Amino acid sequence: MKLYEKILAGAAGATGAGVVAWRTMFPWIGYDLQLMSVGMKIFKVRNEAMTSMLVDKFEKHVVNNPKKPFIIFEDSVYTYEFVDQMACKVANVVKTWDVKPRDTVTMMISNEPSFIWTFLGLQKLGLATAFINYNLKMNPLVHSILAANSKYLIVGEGQTLLENIMDVRSELSGVNIYVQGLGNNLPPNGLQSFDPLMLAAHSSGIDPRVRSEVTMEDICCFIYTSGTTGATIVLKRKFSASQFWPDCCKYDVTVIQYIGELFRYLLAQPPRKCDTEHKVRAAFGNGMRKDIWMDVNKRFKIPLIIEFFGATEGTTLLLNTSNKPGAIGRLSPFLNAIDSDPKALVKFDYGSAQPTRDKNGRCIKVDVGEPGLFISKVPDNMIHNGTFTPYMSSKEANEKKLVRNAFKDGDIYFNYGDLLVQDKDYFLYFKDRIGDTFRWKGENVSTTELANVITDLNFVQDANVYGVTIPGHDGRAGMVALTLNDGCNLGEKELKELYDHVKESLPEYAQPLFVRLLDQAIITGTFKQRKVELVQEAYDLDKIKDALYYRDVANKTYSTLAKADLPKFLTSKL
Repeated sequence: MKLYEKILAGAAGATGAGVVAWRTMFPWIGYDLQLMSVGMKIFKVRNEAMTSMLVDKFEKHVVNNPKKPFIIFEDSVYTYEFVDQMACKVANVVKTWDVKPRDTVTMMISNEPSFIWTFLGLQKLGLATAFINYNLKMNPLVHSILAANSKYLIVGEGQTLLENIMDVRSELSGVNIYVQGLGNNLPPNGLQSFDPLMLAAHSSGIDPRVRSEVTMEDICCFIYTSGTTGATIVLKRKFSASQFWPDCCKYDVTVIQYIGELFRYLLAQPPRKCDTEHKVRAAFGNGMRKDIWMDVNKRFKIPLIIEFFGATEGTTLLLNTSNKPGAIGRLSPFLNAIDSDPKALVKFDYGSAQPTRDKNGRCIKVDVGEPGLFISKVPDNMIHNGTFTPYMSSKEANEKKLVRNAFKDGDIYFNYGDLLVQDKDYFLYFKDRIGDTFRWKGENVSTTELANVITDLNFVQDANVYGVTIPGHDGRAGMVALTLNDGCNLGEKELKELYDHVKESLPEYAQPLFVRLLDQAIITGTFKQRKVELVQEAYDLDKIKDALYYRDVANKTYSTLAKADLPKFLTSKL
């Protein structure tokens, strides 16, 4: 039994007077005990999950509940048995390829049932899966596919996905591409249709011994998704604010997942009876800001909202189990003292996104109410050969995320690159994200990737990309400060070319909303881009004398930003 389990067990047996005394001395102790109780349940579920692989659990559900609905999609019901048969077909197709257990197959499929049975089919063979964001195109798409180091790519149904792949096919030499949803139509040159193979494949089961050498220590996928406990899943191809609550009522949904923008869109819908006639008992997600939390509670009457904070490659998870508006978790001295892998908020350098150190070379913890960089200790069992390697890309990328000798010699902490703030009751709140990534429309945007796309234009010398806040919107919108090559200017032709280029090369959420024209690049003494002043000035026309432009969707170009245009633009559907 872990220390916190012993403490909780003791607390559970304490007398009423003892609990009152504790609450008098430590008014926040109730929150800790509640969080510890949830932590014990999560720990139990985690241990149970680690006893067998996801595909084994799925196959057990198939045996026990073959006719039970597994997926509900666009009013169609897919049972466990049917999904298993389709997964077996996928496995019987793929096993004829040049792959072996632990190899990687790449998938780019939108939100539809075939995503699930394709993934499960690959799992039946002991294969790892690389999930490609179906919004990607051009260079970002090429980079993501090649980074997976896979010889096979399965592309889902849809003309947009097919066109995006065809645009970059010449740059994917060595990758065998199979496309779903073509039916009897011939595939474009260089591609193969997956449908005839599925039609001819048997739905006979795959012997689990095929994957017997794969263990829980092996890679399942490179972008991790939530598993399933056997609760039926209602799946939608795209999010619809108008259909969300009607669907929850129609299918008796009890638990929903969200990102911050989701509830903002739901609040913008006209009030309806189904807003409160649903059976949703809990909402689980992240990114909901404090400013709409009470509105969500009042209108939708969800009994429990569990906001969490974490990262796919991170080493810890924060949870707000107390319905505390806007909080993402807690970091009390009590919990941190009994945690074998403690966490901390530390002072930081905005430019480098790294902690600052005291005279002894140690990290400096921030005070209550002071933004701090969130770091968490890497568990000893995650450290191999003296390091932690969450990324495939390079040794340098991994090392950049590590904070060594943070509080004592030899310790290793993970740097999340996020700024959090702690209140007097030790609740944590998300403040900002620093470094090379910002979030907009629920998606991460890489400033380096975006800058590389823009500097492809022959009149651009340098592109300094950063995120700026917009009232009423979560995250940060993209803004780029340009410097031009000698003899070039940013006229109507160039602005139109810039608009067309980013629209063609990037998903909508990554296309910059603002452009600033600089006379010369703003750099540090070590020739790195400086963003601090640019971020602070944002698109403030009272502070900026440089030319400013905004993404003018109506005229399909970037147009000059004037004070008269700004209010209308900021209140438009960005």
